[in-house]
Order: sequence, then C-alpha cells, then structure tokens
Amino acid sequence: MNKMLVFTASILLFALGIVLMKDGARSLAPLIEGWLDLRRPLPSLAAGWLASMIIMSGSPIAAVALALLDSGLMTATSAFTMIMGSRFGASFIVLCVGFIYALRGRSLLNSLSMGLLSFAITISLHVIGLVPGIWLLQTDWLTRVPRPRGVAVTSVVDLLFEPVRLTLSGFVPLWSFFGIGFLFIMLSFALLDRALPTESLKAAHFDQIAQFVYRPSVMFLLGAVVTLISMSVSLSVSILVPLSDRGLMRRENVIPYIMGANITTFVDTLLASLLMETPRAFDVVLAEMVSVGVAALFILVFAFRPYEVAMETFVEWVTAHPSRVVLFLVVLFAVPAVGLFM
Repeated sequence: MNKMLVFTASILLFALGIVLMKDGARSLAPLIEGWLDLRRPLPSLAAGWLASMIIMSGSPIAAVALALLDSGLMTATSAFTMIMGSRFGASFIVLCVGFIYALRGRSLLNSLSMGLLSFAITISLHVIGLVPGIWLLQTDWLTRVPRPRGVAVTSVVDLLFEPVRLTLSGFVPLWSFFGIGFLFIMLSFALLDRALPTESLKAAHFDQIAQFVYRPSVMFLLGAVVTLISMSVSLSVSILVPLSDRGLMRRENVIPYIMGANITTFVDTLLASLLMETPRAFDVVLAEMVSVGVAALFILVFAFRPYEVAMETFVEWVTAHPSRVVLFLVVLFAVPAVGLFM
C-alpha cells in the first residue's frame, strides 16, 4: 500500500512539474531566445547532452525539451535532437557507477566497460536513426498514428493543478515556474525509484539465465522489459556493472540488452508528450522511438557481429591506459560544450 501511495504521488508530481514548466517556459521565452538559439539542431543537442550529464538523468531534460517545444522556443527537429542529446548524457551515470567500482580496487576494464558500452551504443543507434527520424518528422506519416486524446488529458490536468498554480503565482514570479517544475519532476523520479521494485531487479537471478545470454534477441527483449519496468535506462544498465564485475554477465552479451533499453527508455517521455498542447510533442517522441528501434533491428538482423566487434574494440582501446580514459572524459564534455555555441 505504501508503495502504491508513493507511486501515485510520483505521477501527480510529474504531471504538476510538466504543467509548471510549460507556464515558466512561455515566460522565459524572450530571455532564452536572446541568449541561446535552441531552434537550431546542433545547439539543442549539445544543451540536452550537457544538462543530462550535469544532473545525471536524461528523462527530466527530455521533458524540458517538450516544454520548450510547446512554448514555441524550439522546432520539432531541435526538440528531437535535444532529446537525443539527453540520451547521450544519461550514460554518464553508468560511467560514474563504474568509477566507484574502480576506486574500490576493481578492474578498470570491467568497471567502466558498461558505461562506455552504453555511451557508444546510444550514440551509434541515434546516429544511424538520425536521418530516418528527421524524415519522419518532416512527413505526415506520424500524424496517421492513432494516439490518446492529449487535449482532454491536458484539460483535466490543468484543472486539477489550477489551485497550485494560482497559489504559487501569489508568491513567486511566473518565470520561476520553470525551475520549480523541474524540481518537481526530479522529485517525482526519486519517488518513482522508491515505489518500483528496483531491489528485486537488482537481485534478479541473472545467473539463472546463462543459457539465454548468448541469444541477442533474448537479451534485446530483456533490456527493453527491464527498462520499461524500472522506467530508467540508468538503472537498467547500471545494474550490469556489479554483474559484470562478478563475472555473471559478459560485455559482448549485454550489447543487445543495452540496445533494447535505449528504445523503451522513451516511454515516460511519451507520456509527458500527452500533457503538451502541441501534437508535435507526441510526434517527436514517437520519431525517437521508431528511429532508434529501426536502427537497433537493422543491426541485430544484418550487422550484429561486426557491430559487436566495433563496440568491444572501442571499450578495450579506451580502458587500455588511464590517459585514454581521461581523454575520453575530456571529449565527453568538450564536444557538447563547443556545439552549444556553434
């Protein structure tokens, strides 16, 4: 019962955060437009990348992208790339978990490999799916997809939280709603982590499925399901760090797992899109899911072995010497920092 109450509270806080961010984004529009042009795909990708690394979570930044799109500060394409960047930065938490294990005297290769794999696989899937995703946004294919009545949902949510908005407006300026909404979203995800059976996921009997881990299709589905249940790709991939360190999971076997996780990680963002007034928010998230899904299936069917070798080679090269790890971290922050102002 307690977990159900916490789960309900997390959903309500998430919806409230979205509503407040939408209001705040409209108020901040003149300021943001004068300082940073998020209508261009490259700066928006860099902004999503950097921000998700700073807060070590991608989903709140994806929600920010939808709020900015809804307020007219971003185009559908720039929102698409900002959400893409949020996925890149979300892999940083897995690297941090790996560093903690390395500091405890564990193998540098085993400790960092999951974070490096997560980063490399995420980038490769989105790069392959970039052109199909943008093409989908520029055609009318997505408008043909049946979708829930988002306007009705939005109306109910707005009505439910109107007293909160009116109360807040009496104490703080409207532009601060953006930051307050963001904090509510962060709090909602923290509560959601407590409500979901994450401990059972961490203690799952992965050692009992050894007979299946050599089947890419099974691991692909497992990654998708675990991420769908936990609603956090950071969690579903981070639990592989201790499993790999203990020899229960080999790196080459988790590549399809991470690929599957990269698809269902958009589910919470898809729900957030239904709270937006513009129907393009739903189209953007759907384009992300379809493009990444097509890229993953293409690799699994036609090029999995060469892809596996490429990912393994990348991880082994980076972890071969500490200086290469430092170089990777510098590039990890420098690339989006430069892209932000290009």
